[in-house]
Amino acid sequence: MKAGSGTETPFDETTVDISSRKFRAEFLQEWHNTPDAPYFDPNTPRNITGLVGHPVKLLCRVKNLQNRTVSWVRHRDIHLLTVGRYTYTSDQRFEAQHRPRSEEWALRIRSPQRRDSGQYECQISTTPPIGHAVFLSIVEPETTISSGAELFIQSGSTINLTCTVRHTPEPPISITWTHRDQIINFDSARGGISLVTEKGLKSTSRLLVQKARGYDAGVYTCGPNNAPPASIRVHVLSGEHPAAMQQGCAKSSLDFIVSIMCTFLAVFLVFFTDHLQFGTTPPRKHQHAYSSQQAVFLYSSPKIVVASMITGTAGLTTKCASGHGLSNCSKCLLHMFNLKLQDTDLCRLCKEAAETPLYLICSCPALMHKRSTLLGKHIIQPEDAKFLPARKVLLYLTATNACWEI
Repeated sequence: MKAGSGTETPFDETTVDISSRKFRAEFLQEWHNTPDAPYFDPNTPRNITGLVGHPVKLLCRVKNLQNRTVSWVRHRDIHLLTVGRYTYTSDQRFEAQHRPRSEEWALRIRSPQRRDSGQYECQISTTPPIGHAVFLSIVEPETTISSGAELFIQSGSTINLTCTVRHTPEPPISITWTHRDQIINFDSARGGISLVTEKGLKSTSRLLVQKARGYDAGVYTCGPNNAPPASIRVHVLSGEHPAAMQQGCAKSSLDFIVSIMCTFLAVFLVFFTDHLQFGTTPPRKHQHAYSSQQAVFLYSSPKIVVASMITGTAGLTTKCASGHGLSNCSKCLLHMFNLKLQDTDLCRLCKEAAETPLYLICSCPALMHKRSTLLGKHIIQPEDAKFLPARKVLLYLTATNACWEI
């Protein structure tokens, strides 16, 4: 209140907050400089990694503790776990550990799980309390094969598979390779099979199968004795396919498209009405002019890009050709490729699909399941497409409105 003014001075919370923090910082700095004040050993580890099911210990070292106590707190739920040598939690996996006259105060966790990962804090009961944060990561044994889920190689090439084993309590005693559920015999009459294994914190096993043939295709499994197995499906392609399809360009049915991209940079989806015959109704000639041949590129994103534009504009702004609305076309594209285009592009693509057969590599599971009723014999599954010459890996999609019937 100002003298004689009758008005009250506004309360400035910002000034009070800054003053409070400044006082606390100065107080702590002065308190820490006190010769007999307790403090944490700065060399104590702050990041601990443990294995699922194997005991792990979080440690803090306190200098000059005197008559104060040490506690462990879990930050996730601000749960007090231990005070001194006593445990204050109903979870029997947690245990306080301390040897008399020792500077070490430990929190031991028996049979830790992934959910136990997170930040813990060792606290000293000063005023105010001071703490030492420790971050715990609980991991599980892991086995991976570097080539992914599938590998495509050319007949006569070498199958090269590298299996990596991580996060095991000790290196695996054995790493077994199987082919089609049969243990690989390195002394078989086939010959040309070798294995190189290196053991350590991260163990690797490298399988080499030279001069691969069709009978070498199938599922290969790497099975360490102390970690879960990992598998890969190997496809051995005939000689007409280039060797550049090696190194697992595909990891799923959709990713098979990527393997073809590795060879041809992009898969051109063009209109081969004079090479293939589909449906009972012959495709109609397009009534509009083109600036260049219409082509659609399918990338691994996946996304569709219209490479050239139709010069004619009639019917493009209201509805698609043959009366198919944009909503139906959008539904088709979203179903096939989880793709959404602008209305003008949708209309352009629908119009072309309705008036001229559109061919493309089809990996939609729903279409594969319905191919007998929707597209009949004209649809080819991706795993069968690899046996076709490259220029004919093109599949019929919408000459008979099948796309819009999904």
